[in-house]
Amino acid sequence: MNIAIDATSVPKNKTGVGVYLVNLITELSNIDDDNCYYIFIQSDDIDSFYLNKSNFHFITIDSDKYRKVLLRLLWEQFILPKKLKQYDIDVLHSPHYTTPFFSRVSRVITFHDMTFYILPKSHTFFKRLLFKTYMKISSKIGDKILTVSKSTAKDVQKILNVNPDKICVTYNANKDIYRPINDKDKIKNICHKYEVRNDYILFVGTLEPRKNIKTLIKSFSKLIKEINTDIKLVIVGKKGWMYKEIFELVKKLGIEKEVIFTGFVDLDDLPYLYNGAEMFVYPSVYEGFGIPVLEAISCGVPTITSNVSSMPEVIGEAGITVNPTNIIELKNSMKKIINNDNLKENLKNLGIEQSKKFTWESCAIETLRAYKSVKNI
Repeated sequence: MNIAIDATSVPKNKTGVGVYLVNLITELSNIDDDNCYYIFIQSDDIDSFYLNKSNFHFITIDSDKYRKVLLRLLWEQFILPKKLKQYDIDVLHSPHYTTPFFSRVSRVITFHDMTFYILPKSHTFFKRLLFKTYMKISSKIGDKILTVSKSTAKDVQKILNVNPDKICVTYNANKDIYRPINDKDKIKNICHKYEVRNDYILFVGTLEPRKNIKTLIKSFSKLIKEINTDIKLVIVGKKGWMYKEIFELVKKLGIEKEVIFTGFVDLDDLPYLYNGAEMFVYPSVYEGFGIPVLEAISCGVPTITSNVSSMPEVIGEAGITVNPTNIIELKNSMKKIINNDNLKENLKNLGIEQSKKFTWESCAIETLRAYKSVKNI
């Protein structure tokens, strides 16, 4: 087969979908020598995707022009179909909700989450309108819909009325850098780099309402009044949608000295911040997968997360799940970990074992199976 992957929607600075695609393509190159791949990428992004495999070909588009969202979508709708004919493509993988409407090529489309429907206020009006329209059409014309969790698969089935036989779950994974680290001095130095000098509870994620950071802050504020330990809350992540309310809450509660905002952290430093944490807390109200939870348990960090959407799938029995809207339950769970060294050790070991269930190789195997299935191979 000739397989095309449209990676032109991926931003140059890789997070989320970008990380997914880079790892998926790398693993496909490791497991598949039989099929021929044509990867469409932005011209400023070729270093991210370089592979020295004879059956992998990279076709660039002008990033000066097509980094603009509307122009890229026009390229996808009107130029990409011609390219698919030119390269005699059998299957197109559109990895970010959108796909050409008018093409006879078999299509596999990845839906990473359903926030545009479930949490519409977490997106701008333009993005809501654009992606909800695209997702409705894509779910109808796509031959296979890939989701990154069973939870998202159920949401797609329910909201868009998609036949479950059309949906395939291909779990995300994370990089090998997320693992237990025994170099205490290096962990300490990285922590000091971000002004972290005490024991700390860690959160990692974009500062936006969906991540439920305000509930975490309220729970933490109650926690530090009940314990004798001097512990900080370290919040790692860039500013997102409605982030100002988070800083205002910290000021209102009078805990500015107890909460540390690092901003965006160098990805090479992140595993050390995980390893230095007393626990990781991620009370998000909705996730298509929840990669920070997987990163944390891979590092052996005792983890608390939400009991909704995909988080229970990721953490299994290897952590504590809570109602993300219950401030007291979250506070009590953090207190339970702080006061119980045996629980910490048990969660560490269970987390490391649970994390082994998620690999990019497995993701690539299931994705390749989906490619083959739409051509009845």
